[in-house]
Amino acid sequence: MRAGRRVWEGFQAVVGVAPDEARKYSTFHTFFNGAYIRSQGLAVRRQVEVADDVVSLGRLLDRISKAPYVLTRERYLARLHPKTPDMGNEFYDDLVGRGAAVIDSATQLVT
Repeated sequence: MRAGRRVWEGFQAVVGVAPDEARKYSTFHTFFNGAYIRSQGLAVRRQVEVADDVVSLGRLLDRISKAPYVLTRERYLARLHPKTPDMGNEFYDDLVGRGAAVIDSATQLVT
């Protein structure tokens, strides 16, 4: 999505400095802008999909809500902060709650 956004922004920058004749809204501009909008919309849709046959943020959040006990402090520190446990504990406390060993299933990760 970010790459698509950068291409679209580049196109907009080129159009912004182009001669007036080239900046007229045309079939190409309509196509290019529409393609960008559709590709970004599909990318968002893919990220919220929760079906078993996809890898997406939506599926990850769905699985976390069904099994929050797998996101333990111990696992988090071992995988992401093996050499910086103080920093890892601080981050985990911010996300999960001070001193909590696991995510509470009632916790909302996104507010």
